[in-house]
Parts: sequence; C-alpha cells; structure tokens
Amino acid sequence: MKKTVMIAGLVFAALFLVANHARAENGECDYEAMMGRSQGEGAVRSLARQNGWVVSLIKVDDNCYVVKAKDKDGKDISVDLEPDSLAIVGFDYLDKDGKPIPYVDPDRKPKKK
Repeated sequence: MKKTVMIAGLVFAALFLVANHARAENGECDYEAMMGRSQGEGAVRSLARQNGWVVSLIKVDDNCYVVKAKDKDGKDISVDLEPDSLAIVGFDYLDKDGKPIPYVDPDRKPKKK
C-alpha cells in the first residue's frame, strides 16, 4: 500500500514538473502545431490508452488537445496536450463537478501563527 501511494506521488510530481516546464517554455499550446502538425485524435486516444486513461471527451481548447478521462485509479482527470508532440502541458484532478482540485503537498508542514 505504501509503495503504491509513493509511486502515485512520484508519477504526479513528474507530470506536474513536465507540465510546468512546458507551460513556462511555450506559455500555451502552439497555434501552428495545431493547424499543421497536429497528430490527430487517434494518436491522442492511443496515448490515453498507454497511460491507462478511460477517455470521456477529447476537444481542442486554446490550441491544445484537452482530454477528460478517468485515470487507472478511477479518478477524474483533465489533461492538456501539445498537438504535435502530445507532450503534457497541463494536468488536473477534477472534483465531482468537473472543477480542478488544488494540489496539497502531503509533506508540507502547516505554518505556525
């Protein structure tokens, strides 16, 4: 159980770092990539399958592919993908209303008042 939680935490941290790095480099998804070099919905579905996601929606928003799905643990997620490389540029867990859940570091110590 502890190994599973630790592995899930490491995967989330890696996705978070990749997403932040890509957003910092690009600011947002590339319009040219969406218009000319986009990989297509089939490639997005293949990537989702490789990651164990059960896709409910794929759409284009702000020149990114946006994938709404359940991850392999059954949690609702929203993933933004660069259209040409399919690099993850945004990742959120979603609440029951489809709104992003703020990430709270379980190792963070509360501030003293």
